[in-house]
Amino acid sequence: MLIQLTIYNYGGGPCYRCLFPVPPPQGACQRCSDGGVLDSCFLTSKNLCDVFIPDDVIVMPVPGIVGCLQALEAIKIASGIGEPLIKRMLILDAYSTNIRVVWTLNITSCMWITNKVLRGE
Repeated sequence: MLIQLTIYNYGGGPCYRCLFPVPPPQGACQRCSDGGVLDSCFLTSKNLCDVFIPDDVIVMPVPGIVGCLQALEAIKIASGIGEPLIKRMLILDAYSTNIRVVWTLNITSCMWITNKVLRGE
């Protein structure tokens, strides 16, 4: 399970479409409202004392980890302290706990950003 974290369209960094210009096919991705967001533990409905641990237990804390990292990036931007993930992407492999940061492409001719600038947004 790979998690990607970056900051879009801020401080001269790329927008989402700069990095992912082609959207996935219709129906290839689920919304959280359809697929659900994994919780930190699953309890059986029969007895709240019995904890059910599925095979993919590693993915349960992932939303909390990602949320903490997102909050950290927001704090760095709001406070002006540290180096936010502008023009960089943090990639976390939840199964191996490997974390790496890669540079994103320096795109200067993004049609979405260019159109916003031309419209005065």
